[in-house]
Amino acid sequence: MARIRERASAMRPLNAEIQAKSERERRARNFAFIEAKASSGSIDARDLAILRGRDARGYDWDEALRYADGWYAAHAGWPHRESELSGGL
Repeated sequence: MARIRERASAMRPLNAEIQAKSERERRARNFAFIEAKASSGSIDARDLAILRGRDARGYDWDEALRYADGWYAAHAGWPHRESELSGGL
């Protein structure tokens, strides 16, 4: 059992790096998809808000999505709803 625990402990940094790399690649692919939509002319206002969140505010993918959702809701006249991440609903 001790050897198994040692191996698992030794693999933790490697597994963490693999997970971090996968997450970076996911975010890059998502932004690339939105950029391709923009270059093809099939982009909508929410997608533009995602890119604006990234470019103007330096947001990563998840933050840019929340920014775009809030921006879209505000322009549509929907009431404000706190997200789970902000400690709200």
